[in-house]
Amino acid sequence: MSKKTLILFVLLILALSLLSGCVTTDALPGPTVYLQLGEAFNLKPLAMATTWTTADIRMINAGAQTWRKLGFNVRWVGEAIDGSLDPADVMVVTIFRDAALPPGFAGLTDQKTRTTFILGSRKDFDLAAVVAHEMGHQLLMTSEHLPDGTRGVMRPGTSYWNLTPDDMAFACRVANRCEEYPDAF
Repeated sequence: MSKKTLILFVLLILALSLLSGCVTTDALPGPTVYLQLGEAFNLKPLAMATTWTTADIRMINAGAQTWRKLGFNVRWVGEAIDGSLDPADVMVVTIFRDAALPPGFAGLTDQKTRTTFILGSRKDFDLAAVVAHEMGHQLLMTSEHLPDGTRGVMRPGTSYWNLTPDDMAFACRVANRCEEYPDAF
């Protein structure tokens, strides 16, 4: 390796280390949200794979991570829980794939058990939208939806997986989550 290449490499490492400190998870007001994946329920007969694929996990992360914009410290799927955190500041949400949801439902959330069920046929951006919507129910602790005439993640049957101004106003109203963290990624 030439001296010039070595210097460029060192400068690149230095720049990356400086940039990584721009937004820390400590800057987010919490809670720290961990995502766990479960296997399918009620697949009779077994008509589809019961495990989440790598592509599914990417879309689940994309949908869940959108809530970082409102200060929720959502971690990546499968990330180990930091045992040094106060348990009161930790939320664990388990996401299951399920083929037996009621007609017309792409996802259901049980806020009490922190369990979310996603229709097994959801894939790609549609999966990200359903996860973002159901995580909204979990994190905002509400079963409410955006009203007619609005657009966003919290509309039933949404195709959005990034928060809109309507979602921001909704979160402020139902959960007093009014401060935005646009650089929280």
